[in-house]
Amino acid sequence: MRQLFPATLMTVVLVLALLCMPGCSGTLNSTTWVPPGDAFELGGGNVGSYNVSGANTGNTSVEVLSVTDAGTKSLGTFAPGAKIEHTFADGEMAKFRNLSSS
Repeated sequence: MRQLFPATLMTVVLVLALLCMPGCSGTLNSTTWVPPGDAFELGGGNVGSYNVSGANTGNTSVEVLSVTDAGTKSLGTFAPGAKIEHTFADGEMAKFRNLSSS
């Protein structure tokens, strides 16, 4: 029987406080699965600044990157169980990369 989510599948739990414009804010809770070698992108464009609080609840490391028009910058690699909290600026995209190859 084939597993729907292999053991190497990375899980990141994100709690996002999105500040889309002055006076407009909200919270989004999400559990996101990213396949091995793949990435999940969040934000970018002109969505306003937003805060990402999360935990790597999977069993493989996750690299978190900041992507802007100026380029891509690594914010660090988070081992299973590690937590992240970072505020992304208006136009900045958060990218979560599953570092597992299988």
